[in-house]
Amino acid sequence: MLKKIRDMRVSVREGLLAGAEVAGLVASLAGTSVAIVFGKLMLAVVLGFFAAGVFLRLTGRRARQEQKTTISSPAWVKVVAGVLALAFTALLVEMTALPVRFDQAGFSYLHWVLVCACSALTFHWLAKLLVRLVRWYGQTPGASLR
Repeated sequence: MLKKIRDMRVSVREGLLAGAEVAGLVASLAGTSVAIVFGKLMLAVVLGFFAAGVFLRLTGRRARQEQKTTISSPAWVKVVAGVLALAFTALLVEMTALPVRFDQAGFSYLHWVLVCACSALTFHWLAKLLVRLVRWYGQTPGASLR
């Protein structure tokens, strides 16, 4: 009788282990398909937000162009923004020890792409900032900029 109970326990244990293995296999296969579906869903959400952003940007630009009055900025703003952008980029390159010279260990042309992108973005940001500052300081108390 004890042998039959022991054999029954062993067979139940083996059956449960086999069932758990099959359930794990099914869950892993289902997990893959669920991950694919959710990945495609998230890609669709991201692309939808990107499209909505582009649409809102274009419609906002059109509305701003209708309201905006053209006030020219001084010519020295771009020169100052360029010099400051180059100085900031040089400081950033030196602070991070980015190898940008051919004789430095670890040199890569990708580093120059990063330097150029940093310079361009910094120039664009500084030019906008300087134009706003010039307009703000040059504004008379009764005048308004639209």
